[in-house]
Amino acid sequence: MWSFGGITLETYVLQFHILMCHNVQHILVICPWPVLNTCIIATAFVVVSWFARKATIEIQKQVSSRFEENVKYMPVHQEDTK
Repeated sequence: MWSFGGITLETYVLQFHILMCHNVQHILVICPWPVLNTCIIATAFVVVSWFARKATIEIQKQVSSRFEENVKYMPVHQEDTK
């Protein structure tokens, strides 16, 4: 089960791009009824944020796997402190 905590970064970044328009002076309106408009916009916003999070994770995996192929790691030895 997922929670909203997993998509908070995406919601923070996307709120300006999805929810607000015209230089942050107007709110996006899809239908004339305020309650229905809020439900549609909120659902779309959460879905887009969730997909953005999935894309972010996939991009991180791709970049980190490419980076690890080119880096030689030096083993770190820990001394016993007995």
